[in-house]
Amino acid sequence: MAGTKLVPYYFHGDGSLSPTKAAGVSAKTTYTFDPRYPVPTIGGGASARLKDGAFNQREDPRFLPSHAPWLPLRSRADVVVFQTEPLKESGRSGASSPIRRAHPSIRHSACSSWSR
Repeated sequence: MAGTKLVPYYFHGDGSLSPTKAAGVSAKTTYTFDPRYPVPTIGGGASARLKDGAFNQREDPRFLPSHAPWLPLRSRADVVVFQTEPLKESGRSGASSPIRRAHPSIRHSACSSWSR
């Protein structure tokens, strides 16, 4: 797309996602998953509700194996979330224009796992 500026974003140990590279030693993020309590799939093709569109990512009685008190998925200890600050519109010559996400989206990460 003409005028597109590719901006890399980096994961940080505090859960932020920003265009600033982390200084020094790489941080790590860990979580523990218990297969007896799987994270529900909310919305999307896997839940057979794709025709309904996007859903708020909260546990909900319509999506198994959700359970009360119907908290946001991000509050679970077995869900990792990285998030940017609110993005601002930017434009040439001071004019405001929307930010667009253009392909390709490339992710590089390193993962390891172990079990007891």
